[in-house]
Amino acid sequence: MEPDVSISASVPLWLRLLGALLIAGVGLAAISLAIRRGRESGKPRLTDTASYSRRQRRVPALLAGLALLAVFALFLDVDQHGLITNTFDAGVHEWFVRNRASWLTPVVIAVTNTFSPVGTTVIGFVVATIFAVRTRSWVPAAVIFIGPAVTGLGVRLLKYAVPRNRPNVAEQLVRTLDPSFPSGHVTGAVSLLGCICVVLFAGFTADLGRPAKVGIGIAAALVSALVALTRLYLGVHWFTDVVAGGLLGASGVAGTLAFYRAAQMRTGRPGALGASAPAP
Repeated sequence: MEPDVSISASVPLWLRLLGALLIAGVGLAAISLAIRRGRESGKPRLTDTASYSRRQRRVPALLAGLALLAVFALFLDVDQHGLITNTFDAGVHEWFVRNRASWLTPVVIAVTNTFSPVGTTVIGFVVATIFAVRTRSWVPAAVIFIGPAVTGLGVRLLKYAVPRNRPNVAEQLVRTLDPSFPSGHVTGAVSLLGCICVVLFAGFTADLGRPAKVGIGIAAALVSALVALTRLYLGVHWFTDVVAGGLLGASGVAGTLAFYRAAQMRTGRPGALGASAPAP
């Protein structure tokens, strides 16, 4: 039986762009309203008051660079049908095709649709609005969107640079029509969840202890891995696609963290990026 075409593939490009602009407009309006009402409420403003050392700014920047180098290495390997591609892609794809279960497929489709480009955008706006209500600042919202926005552009560029074919259509449970490398779902999930962790760990809403940070970090990593597994299970990506997507998303998170810490230290103010000090 021929697989269904995914929602994103069946919608014309102009309509997808229009929908994205509409979602962005509504989301930004909601965040702006939340900030304005929060300021009018007189509640104390919550900001990140930490002071970051030079090492704390440089390490995430270095990690972002290393992740991008790894993505570039995979890009070359895929383009030249190299060792990694020939060793893992076909075998991993065949294993997932052989081990599908009818009861599991609807769950997998639900998870992968939740973290589709539209899904991650909606989740991002909702979470950013919540942080805006709590902090009365654009800073957490900006942090949440920097990584996903940059890595989303990176996904588009790589797909054009390497117009890689997806696995056989007959083995796909949900057919997707755009190029395969890298996985946009995985990139979006990693970058969004990672940037949310950056905001949480910076202490904008509460001073989380180490056990809470470890638990949240593990949960974000597990959800990201789950999204990657759904793309392999559905047969719409090769193994190297999801690995590259994860690395690209991680580079966005590390780069966002480095940018945020550097911007905060340049402004010399709590809250970073030029935000004013907390109300007394």
